[in-house]
Amino acid sequence: EDRVELAHEEVTRAWPRLRRWIDEDRESLRLHRDLTAAAAAWESAGRDPGALHRGAKLAAVRELARRDGWAVSSTALERAFLRAATDQEADQERTRRAGRLRRLVRFSLG
Repeated sequence: EDRVELAHEEVTRAWPRLRRWIDEDRESLRLHRDLTAAAAAWESAGRDPGALHRGAKLAAVRELARRDGWAVSSTALERAFLRAATDQEADQERTRRAGRLRRLVRFSLG
């Protein structure tokens, strides 16, 4: 099938690469579970923009999605949540840039 069960934990001690793979997968699973819960909370809150991931949390989930190809393994709600969070971050960055540009122009003309 598509899964493996370790008969004894000693296998991971003797095989460092396997231990690293398991640890990396554990982190991926934790991030995906967090995304699932956050997307459900976002949906329950009427897709409130305040419930979206931002900053480092969003960056970690986006990197994992890119690396693991979540288009296949995520739900439509999780993809919508990630898309909305990414769009919100881009909008905020555009607003920050526009503000900096306005201040620069005012300073230059000032």
